[in-house]
Amino acid sequence: MSASYDLIFNATARVVIDEDNPYLIWAADNGVPNAPFNDDVNLDGLSNGLAWALGYNGSERVEALSTQGTTLTVVPGGDGIQAPVSIQSSVNLNGSSTGFINVPSSSVNGSVNPLSVGRTSQVTVGGLSGDTRFFRLSVQEP
Repeated sequence: MSASYDLIFNATARVVIDEDNPYLIWAADNGVPNAPFNDDVNLDGLSNGLAWALGYNGSERVEALSTQGTTLTVVPGGDGIQAPVSIQSSVNLNGSSTGFINVPSSSVNGSVNPLSVGRTSQVTVGGLSGDTRFFRLSVQEP
């Protein structure tokens, strides 16, 4: 004789967050738990890690950077800089990161390079040689 049974399970899903990793806490708070640091979840052209480091939330369409000639303006988000952000420049895009170097602090108007944690006001980078054609921001994943 055979019998059939209905089994009912109750389960709870749990997302584990590394409480010592400020980026992962930010990602969870912004509805994208465990989002990769170098991905761009909201497709605004700024990586998740850089959006976090610049003090933006995960749903904002970020317009943190603007350029005019060889001048770069960086605008931190409402939360201010969350991790040191290095401003780098290069004369070419040669397919590797070796062409980029840190911009000297003397060329960063009103700040130092890397940008300090807590900074909320915009920064302008200028006074670089006429050969500088490319900028990038760099932040280390915690």
